[in-house]
Amino acid sequence: MRIGICTEDYKIYHRVSEELMRRGVEFIYIKDKKIPDDVSVVLTTENIDYENRIFIDDVIGSVRKAMSYIYGKKRFQRIVMGIDPGMRTGLAVFGDDIFLESYEFIEINDLLKAIRKIVEDYDPENVIIKVGNGDVPHRNMIINDLFKDYRVFLVDENRTTQLKNRNVEAAKKIAFLKGKEIKRRLRTRISDGEIREIQRKSRIESNNLLTISKTLALKVLRGEMDIKKAIEIQKEK
Repeated sequence: MRIGICTEDYKIYHRVSEELMRRGVEFIYIKDKKIPDDVSVVLTTENIDYENRIFIDDVIGSVRKAMSYIYGKKRFQRIVMGIDPGMRTGLAVFGDDIFLESYEFIEINDLLKAIRKIVEDYDPENVIIKVGNGDVPHRNMIINDLFKDYRVFLVDENRTTQLKNRNVEAAKKIAFLKGKEIKRRLRTRISDGEIREIQRKSRIESNNLLTISKTLALKVLRGEMDIKKAIEIQKEK
């Protein structure tokens, strides 16, 4: 099945088609509002008489809402996300065991915002998030932010260490591993080595103009701010 695009706005058509191509989804441009039989849903900015239509407001959000229709569903029953935590955190998203999308994040706050937007856009009946146990400070920050809103599981990621493109591929595998459900806040321990690594990254990010303080590095590691904000604060001192 294909997704139809019905719009007279070329910029919107370009952005929607680009996102569908990125996902490997077949689509067709619909002229004169004549919809082929093999179109499961239409993304549109026009007033068309078609049951399975999604009005385009946010491009990525609209495409996400359309994805389940390819598989004959109004929405996915369950969204499972696998997370490989670390200095570059991998995220993989599956709807009813179907791979949908993946990303890498440097900042934990960006990851957390993305997760909530993914849940909002797909609007599944159930959400399960599985987090690898390898990077303790980052994994605990992620779990502590999410466990009150979603079912979160801590997964042994030892079997992912040999994967190529490890962050994303490990996240994909983590999504299918069994784990222990977390129902309480985890204690966050941060080592001196992790603090030094964040300080090193701050030098790279600022083109060697400054090094953020240990206090600011701790706040970055705890997810209280991203490294760019920490650099801005350090500049003002």
